[in-house]
Amino acid sequence: MGYNENEELEEYTEDDIITLTDEDGNQIQALYLDTVEYEGQEYAALMTLQSDESGEILIFRIEDSEYEDMDDYVPVEDDRILEAVYGIVKERFGDDLTFTD
Repeated sequence: MGYNENEELEEYTEDDIITLTDEDGNQIQALYLDTVEYEGQEYAALMTLQSDESGEILIFRIEDSEYEDMDDYVPVEDDRILEAVYGIVKERFGDDLTFTD
């Protein structure tokens, strides 16, 4: 699930940037776009930050962490849920991003 920037998104701060670590140990920086509720569960929509103004939309299920004031982001493996949440993100950010499926 990808995107290309049309225009600048609303101002964001360093607090909106999340550093993820992939399965190979590589760090990926992503902008926290939004929290989406779907079927009673909350999902985090993140946008990878690429220098060429394109990248990926990442979707994770939000779960309570064992640490206070933190959440755990769990990969979503159900394609139906991924497509539904991605559709909501496309609707919300369609004026600011061009989505490529």
